[in-house]
Amino acid sequence: MRLRHGPIYGIYFGSAPAIMIADADMLKEVLVRHFSHFHNRRETPFDDYPLNKALSRLEGARWKLVRNTITPAFSASKMKPISLLINNCCDNLIKHMRSSITTNPDIEVKRLYGNMTMDTIAQSAFGLEVDSQENPKSPFVEHAKAVMNLKMYHPRVFIALMVPQLAPIFNYFKLGLFPTRTKQFFMDVTTQALNLRKDGKNKRVDILQLMADAQENHDHSESGEIPELAGNKEKDGHSVMKKELTMEELMAQAVVFFLAGYETTNVSLSLLSYLLATNPDMQEKLYNEIQEAALTSESLSYDVVNKMEYLEMFVNETLRLYPPAAFADRVCTQDITINNINFTKGTKVFYYIYSLHRDPKYWEDPEKFDPERFSKDNKDKIHPFAYLPFGTGPRNCIGMRFALLVVKTAIARVIQKFRFEPCEKTQIPFKLGKSTIIPDEGITLRVIARE
Repeated sequence: MRLRHGPIYGIYFGSAPAIMIADADMLKEVLVRHFSHFHNRRETPFDDYPLNKALSRLEGARWKLVRNTITPAFSASKMKPISLLINNCCDNLIKHMRSSITTNPDIEVKRLYGNMTMDTIAQSAFGLEVDSQENPKSPFVEHAKAVMNLKMYHPRVFIALMVPQLAPIFNYFKLGLFPTRTKQFFMDVTTQALNLRKDGKNKRVDILQLMADAQENHDHSESGEIPELAGNKEKDGHSVMKKELTMEELMAQAVVFFLAGYETTNVSLSLLSYLLATNPDMQEKLYNEIQEAALTSESLSYDVVNKMEYLEMFVNETLRLYPPAAFADRVCTQDITINNINFTKGTKVFYYIYSLHRDPKYWEDPEKFDPERFSKDNKDKIHPFAYLPFGTGPRNCIGMRFALLVVKTAIARVIQKFRFEPCEKTQIPFKLGKSTIIPDEGITLRVIARE
């Protein structure tokens, strides 16, 4: 479509007209300069309570207040103690990898990382110690997998997204996106955790605690500036004057943090491992950097991991070729004309991240995997709106810093102990899956313990 119609063109999303943007300069206008006209995301047809209180679903002034309130929970200073929890989960990952390769060195890495990612987010978000490898039948694991198995091509999901006019029918019959039992389970877990924290006797270092603390302190010094919003009226009658976050809002952030973080982190770790296996020289370069920066696993702290330049380059290039989301969206909240293009109120605007990341206008030899693009000498040449793995502007991914910390820490810990190689089951190049970048059968690699 882009080659035929240019970087900005009209599409139909189901039966609704929309605008698709794959132009970095226009995205600067939409996502930052005129953010006040594009501050909402499109509605989803499912009115899942309390998930409809999540940041991704909130609109207008209520979104702004919730975002400002919880942003300090995801600051760099708050992530430092979280790195200890991530390292604990990496200990289990390495233990299970050692055990697995004694019987068969060929491992399907997405399943392996899936367990580690689930354990990491359960502990980092909810304060729950879950070993999904040892206890696959635990209630948390079973309910989490029920959510993760919900794919884009599930009939209810596909029909609702393509024909949003059906939303009233879905909502009338209370047909939510997630199984009712599973949703209730996560609501109960979050409610219990929040109640335990209220009396101050069960203080923990996790995202839920940090969000509760952020609400109590209401310190906006690390929140960043969010501009005034155009067309700002609350549809649901929610009182914007209520300054405190409700229990439902805190609950929704914690649950969606888990739901959004699981698949994207798991997929990114799997692809990083694949690219390490198929680029052995780069793998050894990364190993040497890790060994030089951290002689022991205990020293892989937040600061150490974030000072590793080649690790940063390798992760960034992986996210360029394989961004966590292929596209993202906004909704125009007030008529505006930008560069002779008219955006009318209510128009859905999509930006095609996958296309931007592989556009020869912004990237030399874009299909080539080359971490050197992000070296000190080269990274300043990158158009800031041509690389958007986590979005940009005031409505970017609030969990970006956490996601990168998990990915970097896990890969560094694994490469310290193991080497990845292709095996007979490794697809080179691999075929894209039906609903994700990962092949439907996963990615199988040979894992060899280092001396």
